[in-house]
Amino acid sequence: MTLDLTPFRHFTVGFDSLFDELENYKPINYPPYNISKIKDGEYKVEMAVAGFTKQDITVTVKENILAVKGKKEKSESDFLYKGIGERSFSQTFRLAEFMYIDKAELKDGILRIALKQELPEEKKEKTIKIT
Repeated sequence: MTLDLTPFRHFTVGFDSLFDELENYKPINYPPYNISKIKDGEYKVEMAVAGFTKQDITVTVKENILAVKGKKEKSESDFLYKGIGERSFSQTFRLAEFMYIDKAELKDGILRIALKQELPEEKKEKTIKIT
């Protein structure tokens, strides 16, 4: 599916990269994942990566892009049936400003990535006293 956003470009200034991303958007279904908000400033990404070990997965952050990649070495086993997905994957998530990875853990086939956002004092909401 191609999305033509040309009619909307004249309403915006400086959002070219956003339109480029929307035009190139392709949904990725593997591996399945959940994103949940724990509380203000705390989030969790959970990915179902059954069959992968810690050594098969890399988690990186660069320029507010969280990238999770998995690559499984070829198994030498002779399978009669293979239902556990072990194909390589690459999934990226755009993070908000001042977001960092608190921890990442792999347990019971689920990769859990805890994210926190710590705004500097000058970026936090302030209540102004009215006199």
